[in-house]
Amino acid sequence: MPRNLGPAINTPANETAPFVHIDNKTLYFSSNGHPGMGGADLYYCRRVNDTTWSAPVNMGYPLNSVGNEGSISVTMDGTKAYFSSDRDSLEGNYDIYETYLGVQGRPVPVAVLRGHTYDSLTKARLSHGAIVINDARTGEKLYRFVSNRGDGSYMITLPVGKNYTYVANRIGYQEVTGDILLADSTGGPQPVNYSIPLLPQGYTAPIYDSLLFTIQFPINSKSLSDSAKSLIQAAITPWLGEQGFVLMVNGYTDNTGTPMLNEELSAMRAKLVADEIMGYGLSEFSVTSQGWGEAAPLASNDTEIGRDINRRVEVVIRR
Repeated sequence: MPRNLGPAINTPANETAPFVHIDNKTLYFSSNGHPGMGGADLYYCRRVNDTTWSAPVNMGYPLNSVGNEGSISVTMDGTKAYFSSDRDSLEGNYDIYETYLGVQGRPVPVAVLRGHTYDSLTKARLSHGAIVINDARTGEKLYRFVSNRGDGSYMITLPVGKNYTYVANRIGYQEVTGDILLADSTGGPQPVNYSIPLLPQGYTAPIYDSLLFTIQFPINSKSLSDSAKSLIQAAITPWLGEQGFVLMVNGYTDNTGTPMLNEELSAMRAKLVADEIMGYGLSEFSVTSQGWGEAAPLASNDTEIGRDINRRVEVVIRR
């Protein structure tokens, strides 16, 4: 339903040719009802909120004249205007003019975000992706866009000089949030390529287990050698300060001895390695240890070499 912009903008005379710049903040129009230079002049005002605009400002000479200026279009970067005027002809005989805009009458500088919404697993573009832009400082909802129903593309223009957050979603996909940082941007329209990946509903990230290192134990050994400690330090150091992983310390023996004693011995050795790892500052919640006795041999227990290989502690990283 059309809504009158009210007496601050409209007068008993004529207001025509409204043009809202791509900044979505600046409205240009022609009027012969506001105080001006004669005839119809060109004015601009700024958006205050969804229902309110600032008081109109006459755009002045040389853009306005004693004749009639009937319409205006401002380039994306806000430096140049094209407008119609009958200043050099009979009244009503309009021509089109080009001029540079002064700083005062220019629109708010904007950045142009271009991209598409897409399935983060298959990389297929997704149409009908809803994108909501919020003010990062206040949380106020500012704009809502929907990606193109054909190729999933979108284009958003945002005033620079502030930061934003976005929320994107689509039916069948998980909601995703992110930041758009424009507080330090200056100048005219700046192209920013920003495509948004969406994960399907119900998606669970896969678990990857990788063998990080193995410690071999001599027969009946219940302590760590200096070489074993050096190996642990070299393997663990690159992961200090990282997050999002668990270290699983698994102890194994050969098949000599009873199964119960082997399980106890493998658990003791696994704990030795786990304690050494945690000594470098890793949380007990990110390190687990378990003894598996003579289970999962890597070689035959029929030879001394095979039994040496099977007496081990494996450290597996899960990400």
